[in-house]
Amino acid sequence: MHSDGPKALLRANTEAAQAAGVFGVPAFDVDGKLFWGLDGLPMLRAYLDGDAWFDGPAWDDTGCARPGVVRG
Repeated sequence: MHSDGPKALLRANTEAAQAAGVFGVPAFDVDGKLFWGLDGLPMLRAYLDGDAWFDGPAWDDTGCARPGVVRG
């Protein structure tokens, strides 16, 4: 247990998670890739099974914000 007690441990873990980009639970950081939420578990499984999709540019593009509406 953290030397300052459970509240300090919770605070330290929360700050570390925020710094790592975690914004949902459960969250798994595997090889520098962040998988979060129950609906992300199949994606995590695919990664662990060696799905080639994660080796291409699609994974890197998933973090890019895209506009919801484009007006011309």
